[in-house]
Amino acid sequence: MQPVITCDFLLAPAYCDPTLIDEFVTDLMQIHADVTNSGHPPLLEDEAYLKLQLANRFPTDKVFSKNIQEDGVSIYSANDITTIVNQILSTAKSMEERDYFWVSDWNDLTLAPEIPEHDIPNRPSELSELFVNLALYSLTQGKSPCALHHYPPFTPLTEVNGTLLNAHPSQLSFPIQVKQPIPVHATYKSYFSHINGSHFFSADMSKYDLKLGIYSYALRIAREAGDDLRTVEWSSFSIGDDFMESMRDNQSHFEQRYFTTLIDCMSHIVADRPKNQLSPFFTHAGSGIQIQRNENLAFRSHITKSGAALRLMHWQTPSGKIIFANVGVKSELKIL
Repeated sequence: MQPVITCDFLLAPAYCDPTLIDEFVTDLMQIHADVTNSGHPPLLEDEAYLKLQLANRFPTDKVFSKNIQEDGVSIYSANDITTIVNQILSTAKSMEERDYFWVSDWNDLTLAPEIPEHDIPNRPSELSELFVNLALYSLTQGKSPCALHHYPPFTPLTEVNGTLLNAHPSQLSFPIQVKQPIPVHATYKSYFSHINGSHFFSADMSKYDLKLGIYSYALRIAREAGDDLRTVEWSSFSIGDDFMESMRDNQSHFEQRYFTTLIDCMSHIVADRPKNQLSPFFTHAGSGIQIQRNENLAFRSHITKSGAALRLMHWQTPSGKIIFANVGVKSELKIL
C-alpha cells in the first residue's frame, strides 16, 4: 500500500484535538525519518509547498500557535513543528516527481462521500484531484494507494466512481468503469496497522526497513486484539548490529525457510503479546544468574521447537526497550 501525505496531514497539529498534538508531531518526525531512511517512503501530495504558500499556510508556525496555546502542555513549540514540516517538504518526493502523473478524461465522475467544505476555499477541488490521481495510480500501477489525511470531519474511505474515457500515460483499454476505494488514515499508526508488513521486506532490505515491517505487523496485532495503538511505540525496540547476519546464518532471512516464523515471533514480542515464553538467558544451565551487560538483561525465546530449534535472543534495557540481538540454534546458544 503506497501512502500519500496530504497538506492537511502536515498541518494535523493545528487541526487535531489539542491534547493529541505531541502524538501528531511524533507522526511527522517518523515520516521524515522514513523518507530519509526507508526504501519504501511515503509520497507527498503534488505541489504541496506551493499549495501551502498560496493558502497562507506556510510558514506554518502561526497555524499551529493557537492549538498549542489551547493545549497548554505540548512539549513542542510552533517553530519546532514548522521545522519538521519544512524538513518533510524538502526531502519527500511527490507523486509527480516519481513520474506518477496523468492527463485523464472522465464521464460522470463522482467521489463518495463528497469532499466536505474546508477553511481554504479551493481545497476541496485540490483533494478531489488528489483522490482521482490515486485511483489512476491504482489502475495503471496495479498497486494499492492510501491517503494520510487529517481534517475534520474525517471519513476512513473515499470512493472514486465514473467512466474513465482516456488517460495518459497508460496502456489501458478504454472506456473503463471505475469504482475505486481509497483508504484514508488520520494517523500514521493507523496506516501501519492496516498495511501488509511484507511491503518493506526484500532480499536486500536495510535494517531500517526490517524494523518498519516488524513495527507494521506489531501494530496490526495490536489493532486486531483491540489494544490501543499508542501502546506500540517505534522507539520501544531496535535491531542489533549483528542481527541480520545471524538471520542469514540460520535460514531466517528473506525467502529463507524460517523468515516468516521469525518475523511473526518478533512482531508479537513488540506488540507485548509474545507467542512463546520470554525466558531469562542464564550464564549457563542451572546457574540462575542472568546474563547482564551495561545494565541490560539477556532473554531468549523459541522461534521453532523442532528441526533446527531456533532461538531468538534479545536484550532488555532498564527502561524496558527491546534490542533484538541475534538468532541462534539451541545447541550453541549465544547472545551478541
